Amino acid sequence: LFIGIADFRGGAASHRASPLTVSAWLQFAGLLTLAPIAAIMGASAVSAGDLGLGAVSGLVTSIAFIGFFTAMAHGRIGVVLPVSAAVAAFLPAVAGIVGGNQLSGLALAGVACALVAIPLVAYEPEEGDEAPQEDTPPRWPALRQVTVAAICGVGFGVYFICIGHTSTGSGLWPTVANLVVAVAVTIPVAARAGLMPGPASAPRLALFGGFALGLADATLT
Repeated sequence: LFIGIADFRGGAASHRASPLTVSAWLQFAGLLTLAPIAAIMGASAVSAGDLGLGAVSGLVTSIAFIGFFTAMAHGRIGVVLPVSAAVAAFLPAVAGIVGGNQLSGLALAGVACALVAIPLVAYEPEEGDEAPQEDTPPRWPALRQVTVAAICGVGFGVYFICIGHTSTGSGLWPTVANLVVAVAVTIPVAARAGLMPGPASAPRLALFGGFALGLADATLT
């Protein structure tokens, strides 16, 4: 639920502001939401390896979020979101199988359905009778939407794999490290490009999406 809210709000904000701006503020708001929760929950043993996995995933997701919101701005939510989600779920499943995990028949059927859904979504007919809005970014072809969404899904899948290999005793701190690195990468780039407005001008939808992202990370890990 919270991941869906974060993606939808961030995608909606990308139609009004730069995807780079949206990504920076969404991840920053997510960090401000998650860090206090991590401190309250505590951790019994946080290792450098756990934080390193979180940091590596943050480097990947910082790029994935920018690409994802760019695709959302230039595409349809019904194409970009399910494709990225399917790929993001598929990679950890494959990593689990390679690592010796046994998937049930129902889980394997779900993976198969996700793979079949990707080409079906990719070749969904375009809505040619819909007139573009003046302030709407130019629409990408469906194949480009799917390709970029799939690449971003790989980045999100790497996040799940990295966080999944951290120790239980590390609490939420690897995920905090993820957002710290993502913010450290995204905000300077946005500021240098002149796309990092002050808090008063920050996209409200992105801030709300970041709050949902922080809650999602807290419940997921």
